[in-house]
Parts: sequence; C-alpha cells; structure tokens
Amino acid sequence: MKGLIYVLLGLFIVVLLQPASLAAQIVKIGVVDLQKFQKNSKAYQKASLVVKKKFDDMQQKLNDERSALAKLEDEFKKQSMMLSLDV
Repeated sequence: MKGLIYVLLGLFIVVLLQPASLAAQIVKIGVVDLQKFQKNSKAYQKASLVVKKKFDDMQQKLNDERSALAKLEDEFKKQSMMLSLDV
C-alpha cells in the first residue's frame, strides 16, 4: 500500500515539475471577415437567392391568407349585424 502511494506521489511530482517549455504552446488567433466571404462566395450567393425566393413565396402566401382572413372577418361582422337585427 505504501509503495502505491509513493508511486502515485512520484508521478504527481513529475507531472507538476515538467519544464515550462514542454507545456507552453504558441497561441494563434485567426480572424474571418464573414461579410467579405459572403460578398465573394458564389455558393453563398446562390444559397442566399434560394432562401430569399422561399421567403418571398412564404411571405406572399401569408399575405394572401391575411387578406382572406380579413374578408372572412368582414363577412362575419355583416352576418352578425343581420342576425342581431333578426333576433
């Protein structure tokens, strides 16, 4: 049991006393200009057009459904006035 403790203590000391040069690493920081990438990338531009087309189609569908809902609401209001007069 004592031998195991000494071995573990020895390994712990070896790990702590490693030379700083072995542990130190050069840190490199990279910067990416996404706007420049987007401006120059043909794949991004194609994907952007596809997404814009889908958005425009969905926006048109939403506008159509809004106008249909507004028409139904107007009809309901007219019918509710007629029904209240009949009652």
